Amino acid sequence: MDYPERLKSKVWVKEIWKNPGDKIFNLIMIIPVAAALFLIFTPFLSLTLKISLKALAAAAVSNMVKSALLLSLYSSAVSTAIACILGVAAAYMLAFKKIPYKHVWNTVATLPMVLPPAVGGYLLLLTFGRYGLVGHWFYLSGYSIMFTDQAIIIAQIFVILPFVIDAVRTSFEGINAEYKEVALTMGASEWQIFTRVILPLSKPGIFSGAIMAFTRAMGEFGATMMVSGLNETMPIAIYRNATAGHRTEADILSMILIMVSFGIMILMKNLDKND
Repeated sequence: MDYPERLKSKVWVKEIWKNPGDKIFNLIMIIPVAAALFLIFTPFLSLTLKISLKALAAAAVSNMVKSALLLSLYSSAVSTAIACILGVAAAYMLAFKKIPYKHVWNTVATLPMVLPPAVGGYLLLLTFGRYGLVGHWFYLSGYSIMFTDQAIIIAQIFVILPFVIDAVRTSFEGINAEYKEVALTMGASEWQIFTRVILPLSKPGIFSGAIMAFTRAMGEFGATMMVSGLNETMPIAIYRNATAGHRTEADILSMILIMVSFGIMILMKNLDKND
């Protein structure tokens, strides 16, 4: 039976208790659901209840908060743009080219997704540090990569690139092969097929990958913490202020990140609906 929208919630509550034999099952299911909701919503409620609007207004204009926000936005935007360029190219090769040991390359490309953040940061130190495999040559030329804004961007790219590759590759592989075959029969070059057929059809996947990458970059902490030095992105500033007892600054930075994440989540939901 099709119930009006305003009655559906009441009908659902009645129906889960309709069969006496299901009462125990429903009780068992309600307990973990309630626990899950408690664990999800209580931290947000705790932050909201403890916020002082006057203190937040003062903290919002502090140089530390503005500096952390601007660095996070700048580094996340740059790292996302670079990750999208690299990720689209890598995804194209993995999706359409016959590469030896492709399954191995697929695994390597997505390995940073499951790598512990501290390990990722340490690997970057070994690579771009003063005595690192790559960083040593920069150091000899009078330039140090580590503990700069550039190191933060590199760390973010290392973390977010697999998300872009995975999202775009999945989108590429979902394209009907007939479109490419038709373009080939019409004399289109590989570049023309890529720019006029594959990319337009893959826009939703590319946008999703970019949004996920930006969100992940904004919230990246572990690897970035190990290479940032005295520079502070928002997650690093939250950690340092919280451990130093500067609760108000930690509160406002947390609220900003929550609002950014919430806005991005709404954007992704709208993109899914448009698909």
